[in-house]
Amino acid sequence: MNQLNTTDIEKPNNIYIMLDEWGFFEWSAMGHPILQTPNIDKMASEGIRFTQILAGGNVCAPTRCALMTGQQHTGHTTIRANGGGLALREDDVTIAEMLKAEGYATGGFGKWGLGDAGTTGVPEKHGFDTFFGYYHQVRAYVLSEVPSPQQQEDVFGREYRRLPHWRSVLS
Repeated sequence: MNQLNTTDIEKPNNIYIMLDEWGFFEWSAMGHPILQTPNIDKMASEGIRFTQILAGGNVCAPTRCALMTGQQHTGHTTIRANGGGLALREDDVTIAEMLKAEGYATGGFGKWGLGDAGTTGVPEKHGFDTFFGYYHQVRAYVLSEVPSPQQQEDVFGREYRRLPHWRSVLS
């Protein structure tokens, strides 16, 4: 019997995509009559599709927490509601930390929602080599009008005005 040398096996790429308010049949590969999602369709045709799973929560932050930590549902997760202010604990282990321990390069892009700057929950403290996006989920949404300086500070804190997204709008 031939022995398989595991060092010769190429590690697969892992891409987790989480889209808020995205239903099961909202991509064209699943039969949506209007939306065309050719890039997602191509990735799905070349990889493994998991079609029998449920989100870990009913809103975005707890769902992200369940996805990142592998905890089954929000009864077990650190973050159980939206709204910000909560962060992953230092000892919460994420999928990125586990993959990094196996030699993977890790990156996160988009809306994190699991800890703001200065907390234990930022992605760089949980196994991500690279992160580009918003730490705090409230800041990820586009506002219909530019808030006054007092509203900015009341709602978002002092660092809000330093965010690159708002530099051109507020100057």
